[in-house]
Amino acid sequence: MKKIGFFFGIFCFASLLGQIEPSRATVGYDQGYSVENQLVAGYNAPGRIHVKGNFDVNLSGSFLYLIPREGGLEIASKYVSAIPFHPTCLDVDFDWKAGFKVGMGWSFGHDDWNLRADYFRYHGTHKNQTDADISSETLVPSWLNYANQQTSNTSIFSHATGIWQLKMDLLDLELSRPFYVGKSLIFSPFVGIEGGWISQFFEGKYLDPYGIPRSIHHQSSWLIGPSVGLNFQWIIIQGFSFFTNVLGSFFYQQFDNSMKEYLFTEPGNIYMSMHLPKKGYCTPQGDITIGFQYGSYFCEKKYHGDISIGYEFMIFGSQNHMRALQNNLTSTMALQGLSDGNFASLTLQGLILTAKFDF
Repeated sequence: MKKIGFFFGIFCFASLLGQIEPSRATVGYDQGYSVENQLVAGYNAPGRIHVKGNFDVNLSGSFLYLIPREGGLEIASKYVSAIPFHPTCLDVDFDWKAGFKVGMGWSFGHDDWNLRADYFRYHGTHKNQTDADISSETLVPSWLNYANQQTSNTSIFSHATGIWQLKMDLLDLELSRPFYVGKSLIFSPFVGIEGGWISQFFEGKYLDPYGIPRSIHHQSSWLIGPSVGLNFQWIIIQGFSFFTNVLGSFFYQQFDNSMKEYLFTEPGNIYMSMHLPKKGYCTPQGDITIGFQYGSYFCEKKYHGDISIGYEFMIFGSQNHMRALQNNLTSTMALQGLSDGNFASLTLQGLILTAKFDF
């Protein structure tokens, strides 16, 4: 009886193997390895734009309308001269400014990869000012070392002006491969390298009975680092689609900071000057864009054009080193009610309008 059960078990196991083996034989490619021409569905179908031209090149241009913000740029604090003090801070008036972005891409035949280069430029100047009624209000400058000039007990500030200038010039090179995840959804993961220059300038100017003292800070930096991201495109109807682009970068960024402060009574003469040694930091960056796009082939698919409108949000970590330098020179920040702002982040957000042409 035991022998019958043993042979019956062997028979069942052999039958099971016989059922499995034919299914394995139907696989036309080596699983876990690169797929060539064995099976079209063995890899994600390419989702890139493919024109009949000889170049497979695309050119793009974007108009940017962005508003930047950065912590630690308070110009002065003001409070009513009565106890308890409740200081309010005057910040730079961040305003919308225009910028642009231009790029060129190339689609090459090897596994339908895309190579792309872009240049981003955004320059803008932002300012603000305030007056104080010296009979009832006290105005405390946040960018002036008036205590060091032995005038803090007698200076009565009646006006403050702050000017902040931001310049950003960035270059990035990325390698991507768009592919279909479904009938109406295209993913495009990418890796790349990004670099460029970010510079800032800040001037605080104040008015008191002794004159017009002012303080000037310069900050310049260059950066470079890897980037990685994913672009989503959901095709709504023919030609129209919704897109989301997500990007993350990690930079090595070298900062060069300097400051000058001018005398109360002699505005043309420098009271204090400092130039810090250049220093490098690792700084993160994030970027997300959402929007809508319309595109179409024309001239018998020899060309393709598309336009898009989106809203972009960018953040650059640890950018305001000017405030850190000023805080090291001023010991009354907490009493003035001003934010610390050490290495505060820089953010930009706004509209982006893009046109692209493939040929």
